[in-house]
Amino acid sequence: ALSDGALWVMGSMAMLPNPLTAVMPVTGGGMVLGVLNALYTLCAVVLVFSISAQLSAVSSFAAWWEAGVLRARPRLSFVALMLASLPAVLLLVVVFGAILAEWEGWPVGQGVLFIASILGNLGNPLTDIEPATFDGGVAVVIIASWTMSLMGCWLGVAGSLALPLAS
Repeated sequence: ALSDGALWVMGSMAMLPNPLTAVMPVTGGGMVLGVLNALYTLCAVVLVFSISAQLSAVSSFAAWWEAGVLRARPRLSFVALMLASLPAVLLLVVVFGAILAEWEGWPVGQGVLFIASILGNLGNPLTDIEPATFDGGVAVVIIASWTMSLMGCWLGVAGSLALPLAS
């Protein structure tokens, strides 16, 4: 029961669309804790994304992009950054999906679909599999958190660029 509660809290904090366990709060106190957990998570995510935008590597990449690519071809560089976003996210999904698949003994494709469902926050997941063990649930939370953090860094790069909107 304790591990189910821990998985519920961790899954909520990682903003997983599907719970890692069948248990959920049913008492008034439990529901209040669930709401507080959700609000805390929202604040933590905003904080992580804000800090990600200020990281040295992120700022350095944004400065390089602005100094080189953006000044040379302002409109083309914005399109290039947007087009680069999809492969960057897909790379994260494939890498972390393969790691989770290895951890849980799933086919790699199923792990990729599972991670894509989590990151897309899909109400109807792309696959029917889910972690069978407590360790697998913890791995999902860690992988989801890392992936969202790395995506936050990417958003930090995009958000820190000074894009010319008119010429």
